[in-house]
Amino acid sequence: GAPLMFTEWNDKRIMKLHRNKRVKMFQMIWGVSAEKSYYQILGVPENASAAAIKKAFRTHSRNLHPDKNPDPKAQELFMKIKDAYSNLLKTGSKETVMMKQAEANVQTLKFVMDVLIVGMPYMFQFLLSTFGMVYGVGMYLKARAQGKKFQGKTAYAAVEFTKLLESQAHIEVFNRSDSDPGLKEYATKWLHPLKRAIEHKRKASFKVEYPEEKMKEKLVEMKGKVPKDDKKKVVEIVSFGMVHRMMYLLHKKLLLTVYLEDYAKKDEIHLEKEVKDLDDLITTYTEELQAFGEQVEEAYDLNALLEDPSKLMSVLRYKFRKELHMESDKRLEWMKGLMRAPWYEYPVDRYMQQLSKYK
Repeated sequence: GAPLMFTEWNDKRIMKLHRNKRVKMFQMIWGVSAEKSYYQILGVPENASAAAIKKAFRTHSRNLHPDKNPDPKAQELFMKIKDAYSNLLKTGSKETVMMKQAEANVQTLKFVMDVLIVGMPYMFQFLLSTFGMVYGVGMYLKARAQGKKFQGKTAYAAVEFTKLLESQAHIEVFNRSDSDPGLKEYATKWLHPLKRAIEHKRKASFKVEYPEEKMKEKLVEMKGKVPKDDKKKVVEIVSFGMVHRMMYLLHKKLLLTVYLEDYAKKDEIHLEKEVKDLDDLITTYTEELQAFGEQVEEAYDLNALLEDPSKLMSVLRYKFRKELHMESDKRLEWMKGLMRAPWYEYPVDRYMQQLSKYK
């Protein structure tokens, strides 16, 4: 018989003809190269008796005989069945058939081994080429990552660091001028927490710690571009800094509200001191901001920092879901640490992809 995969019969017709699961298995494993035995053509096991062989032949003949099925493909298959039937029923032919099948299987195995031996160098070459390509892509990505290692962990973090550094440059240049002592007092007062915030952001806001020398060089470069007596810009920068600090504290307060209302109302007594300290800070900085506004004749709408508290609370629940779902003891320690930390250590960059509108 011909190799099973090279016949024009589809799986459905073959299975109708050979009502034997072994045929399907044979097709899957040996169908590409091995030859079907006479037993497989008739759909009977190799230990089938003569009566079983005759019965299988008669069954197939009723469907495939040229007198009953004019389809040329049926006639071709009938001839294969007839040939198998004749060979199996010859006297003493069973041993001959088994020997022929064994020889065919040996030839098939030799063919497969020849293909593997000839194809092995090409396969090895393909694997080397693939490995080389993957290695090259990996090195490219590594080099690209090294080139961007001083990028911020988020777009917000990188912009915020630059904005804070720019604020320091403007204030230090302005403080060397003889302009507006009242504004200079507020600018100097804001400069100290600003420097602490910049130092923390230098270490925490980047994938790799931002080098101090590189930061100093950038600061000197910024100072060289700053006008010496730009009062309007300094008012804007100090306003931005104070409002920015308030935004951090108000967001921290909102996260605390989410924590107590949704996850751990019972922990309120354990956080009593932290809650009081946070409220005192918010009150102090709000009064300081209002006093500065009166000094420079500016008004600040702090409510705009929380335009949609319910939406922001949903964002906080999602962005801090890992911490909020920790075990109760660990969760409480995390919240205490967050409340006690300075305002600039609150991880607002997790969800703020742009700066406050008070720029």
